[in-house]
Amino acid sequence: MKTFKILTIFPGIVSSFFSKGVIFQGIKNQKIKIEEVNLRDFAFSRHQITDDKQFGGGPGQVMKVEPIYFALEKIYQDFFLKNLKPKNFENTEFIKNLIIKKSKKPLSRLSKKAPLIIGLDAGGKKFDQKMAKKLSEFDEIVLICGRYQGIDERVLENFTDINLRVGDTIFSGGEVASVAIIDSVSRLIPTILGNEESLVDETFSNGNYPLYTQPREFLGLSVPEILFSGHHKKIDEFRKKR
Repeated sequence: MKTFKILTIFPGIVSSFFSKGVIFQGIKNQKIKIEEVNLRDFAFSRHQITDDKQFGGGPGQVMKVEPIYFALEKIYQDFFLKNLKPKNFENTEFIKNLIIKKSKKPLSRLSKKAPLIIGLDAGGKKFDQKMAKKLSEFDEIVLICGRYQGIDERVLENFTDINLRVGDTIFSGGEVASVAIIDSVSRLIPTILGNEESLVDETFSNGNYPLYTQPREFLGLSVPEILFSGHHKKIDEFRKKR
């Protein structure tokens, strides 16, 4: 089962998006699991504060480093507990060394079984279909959602395996980006779409061509005649040309 864990201060936003549709069927059939981790549960202050003013001055609040660290610590503890490694489960120094990374390794060199930590940040690498395919190889993906002005840079520099952005635009929160990533990665899981040919014939895999369906004519607007010819080679040539 592919697992997505979303670190957020607004649990419910992501899961509600997947309460219907093809990805929901994957969740229902236990091919996909989406778990929202409330960062406020790891803010060990009286008022569970997860943000603060930025050093050096300037507008907007910044997501604090501590709640994110302790949430990741719990994720690694759960991972080792599930994989029957009790010594590592309670060894916080060992887990600390896993969370605080000296350098970012290429995704190809990372274990596909261990949690993949992703920071959602406007300055991250642009997410595309090639990246979706790379992410689909990992069993567990952790998505850190920023809010307000952004995330403390120490998280993005030291805690994540990779930082990603979805498009060249700004969202009010990383939850929007996490929805896009979860959707595109989940569609690559075998049996999720029902028809495997859908993956082969997708826009960013085999080109984008015009699509038509009934009625054949509407308000004087007609479907190209070539599509009714029954000549598959000519139809393929038409689609490739378009």
